[in-house]
Amino acid sequence: MSVACRQVVQTAREMNPRVTTNEALELLRKQRISPLPPESTIKREFARVDERRTYALKKARAKGDVVDVIELPLAGGELLAAAETETGGIAALTTEVVKIAERAIEASDGQTPAKDIERRNANGQFTDRYNRARRRKRGEQIASYLRTEEEKATVLRLSCVFGPHQIGTEDQSWVAWVLVRELDGAAVTIHGDGRQVRDVLYVDDVVDALIRAWSQTDQVRGRAFNIGGGPSSALSLLELLDLVAHLRGQRPATRFEDWREGAQRYFVSDPRAFMATTGWRPRVLPRTGIEALDGWLLDSRTPVRA
Repeated sequence: MSVACRQVVQTAREMNPRVTTNEALELLRKQRISPLPPESTIKREFARVDERRTYALKKARAKGDVVDVIELPLAGGELLAAAETETGGIAALTTEVVKIAERAIEASDGQTPAKDIERRNANGQFTDRYNRARRRKRGEQIASYLRTEEEKATVLRLSCVFGPHQIGTEDQSWVAWVLVRELDGAAVTIHGDGRQVRDVLYVDDVVDALIRAWSQTDQVRGRAFNIGGGPSSALSLLELLDLVAHLRGQRPATRFEDWREGAQRYFVSDPRAFMATTGWRPRVLPRTGIEALDGWLLDSRTPVRA
């Protein structure tokens, strides 16, 4: 099994302990990683991740650091989970969010969206646009619930989160994915012209936003905020490739393919409402954060000598 293949499989298991071998194979196909490993090899990698998780939990519980395993159903959740392991500062917050999500989903039980032909392509499959909307469903249910219930909670709509402890895939955590592809000597596939723009947000700024929301409940309760780097952290794929070239001394190999159906060419979040309410602002610029992520990726691949 190649290094890239092992990273995708293990990261998928770390992010979702219930991921199946078929789902892992689908991720590998999307990454265009070949040859594909047999299911027995994937299961072996799953077992390694599970053993590490079990060992870490036993050790943490022995120290009294961990009570429950909390799943974060949001973009960048694996980064926040890593931060929680190190600091223990957001456990109560995430626990409360999960409880609210469960109540919201229970309250909406039986309300099934009507089938719409526009949600499917010519082959009868859900479109990329609709799949993105479905992935946001849990967060939107929470937001709807908060507008009708007196709950001391808020919704933070996170932009493109990145930082150490992130491996990335072509569809998620794309900043880390580009760095990993270059490190593996593999080509980066770009759908479109590479000028599509997103604002990126470093994980430290995400944690700061969560803590501020938690500590200023009365100011933010029942509201939904866009949380992102904003215009000062806007980055195109071509600009990211230039940053990687600056870090590594060479530009990653690239290949261009057609635009994906429903691709959004420009999105930059506007976090001014949250900034005005809490005093928060993103502090880590893209270049500084990408340098930190690159350093972690390089260190994570360096063998430890006895």
